[in-house]
Parts: sequence; C-alpha cells; structure tokens
Amino acid sequence: MIPYRKQALALKTRRGRQSQGRFLIEGVRLVEEALSAGLAIERVYHTPPPEDGRAAGLLKAAGERGAPLAEVTEEELLTLADTESPQGLVAVAQGPGFSADEVWGGGNGDLLVLDNVRDPGNAGTLMRTAASAGARGVVQELPPLVHLRGSGLHDLRP
Repeated sequence: MIPYRKQALALKTRRGRQSQGRFLIEGVRLVEEALSAGLAIERVYHTPPPEDGRAAGLLKAAGERGAPLAEVTEEELLTLADTESPQGLVAVAQGPGFSADEVWGGGNGDLLVLDNVRDPGNAGTLMRTAASAGARGVVQELPPLVHLRGSGLHDLRP
C-alpha cells in the first residue's frame, strides 16, 4: 500500500502540482541532484534497494534529512512513475517558491521563460544554453519528468 497515495498520484497532473506546491522526482540521478541542491524532499517511495550502491546511499541521505522512506512494490512504483522502466525511486519534493518581485525584480542577467516545453531533452538544452549565456534564472511550469533534467541547472533560478 502506498502511503499518501492519492496526494502522490495527484502530483502527476499540473493541477495537483500547483495546488500542493509539490512535484515528483523520478530516478537515482534526479533525486541525488535534488538533495544536493537542498530541495525539501518530503517522502521517498522505493522498491527494495541493494544493500550498497548509489540507491542505498541516497535512501540513507534522504532519511538523515528527515524524509520518510516508503518501501513499495514495483507495480505500485509504476503507478507513480512517468517512465516505463523506473529506477526504483520516486520522491515527493516541495517546489521552490518565489515572489513576483524575486522573479521579475532587480538583478542582472536575462531570465529564460519556458512555456509548454514537454520534451526533457529540449528543456535541458534550453537551460544549459541559458546558463552558458549568463541567464540569472529560469521561470518554468514543466511536467515532472522535465523538472530536473537540466543537468544540475535546477540551481539556476532567481
């Protein structure tokens, strides 16, 4: 049984993400990036991990930060995942919130505004290009799979 199943499944929709102020992060690499960026991880759903390795270390780190860990079956994890072959980890993270003044106010550099970008590869390319051009942030409303696929550029925000 998936703890908080209804709330977690709602995060697969734009309406659910906006109303809860949370989003789903899927996969070892993306959860690692979220933890290293200091995003608030509220819960981690996982299949039984190996006793050592990246996934086990990641679960330990998330647990040490106070995130509840919920072991689920592969079938249950598939209901939360957007990919056909998930890596065994899906996390619920608190979305970073910024005021309009923080986003549009002072500061040097341009902002990249992404609207209706659905392909993770395209979003990542746009974010990397913006970073190399000196952009100071990214304003986005992206599907969960795209959200952190900017190769670490989730730190690139106002």
